[in-house]
Amino acid sequence: MRLTFEYEPDDPRQSGFIAALKERYARFIDNDHPDIVVVVGGDGAMLRALHRRTPPPDQPARPIRFLGVGRGNLNFLMNPSSVADQLAELDPAAMPCHRVHPLWVQANGELIGAAYNDVVIGAGVADCHQFHLDSTDGEFEGYELRGTGVCVATPLGSTAFNANNRGVVLPLDVPLLSVTGIVSNRDLSEIFAGSDLSIRFASRRGVTVFLDAHKTRHLDCSGVVRIRRDETRWMELTFVNDGEFSRRRIDLLKGKRK
Repeated sequence: MRLTFEYEPDDPRQSGFIAALKERYARFIDNDHPDIVVVVGGDGAMLRALHRRTPPPDQPARPIRFLGVGRGNLNFLMNPSSVADQLAELDPAAMPCHRVHPLWVQANGELIGAAYNDVVIGAGVADCHQFHLDSTDGEFEGYELRGTGVCVATPLGSTAFNANNRGVVLPLDVPLLSVTGIVSNRDLSEIFAGSDLSIRFASRRGVTVFLDAHKTRHLDCSGVVRIRRDETRWMELTFVNDGEFSRRRIDLLKGKRK
């Protein structure tokens, strides 16, 4: 099995741990053609690793398998840190994995990046914007909304901000998105089965587009943000104990219903 390691270089908690792992598993390391990318840290480290290894949509891509070693503040997408002691024994072919598809995001016709968790369009909680949602399949057609923002979440990201925003927690392996309004005049919480959603906005102060909680682009006054789910490419998240990860999601859903 071939491994490569990724982590956040500016996180001092990981440097010594990573150095020890690289020494311990030196004979397995292949940075150019790994079977598994081992991500050390928390959920943020995992999302940033996914982004770093996602080529633009006009370039060829192949699925890459990621395994998280949880040593961050939030480890929902990660395996327990004890997995670091088992890396030499893992069989990639026998490990269950979940496909995660990117959302490509355009702002006024320009590609601004990809998201694996969610796309949030808005600004401060005191601001109010006008939104119009349209989709190519007609599921949204001139849907009008006034509020702080709109969140579009993938199945992977539906347990994050989307869940706190009273959105639907989606099963991981379904081609669906969860769409919610943020502090809005309409109770928008919909499951979207399409793959192409356009959100027009009008705002006195403009809006900011956040991709996976990263402030990506500020847009002035009015414009269009297009979100497209890419069915043709994906990354793979793997868990040593897949049942434990599923229980985590179920427990979150149960807590949300209380």
